[in-house]
Amino acid sequence: MESPRLWTPASPDLYIAESKLYANGTLKDEYSTRFG
Repeated sequence: MESPRLWTPASPDLYIAESKLYANGTLKDEYSTRFG
């Protein structure tokens, strides 16, 4: 992240982290997680 904003109750900024698993160049699984 280049410029993340701090989380506060008045401004609850949320982000999404994406994880991708590749095997031999082929996408096998992916998962998204919200955080903030």
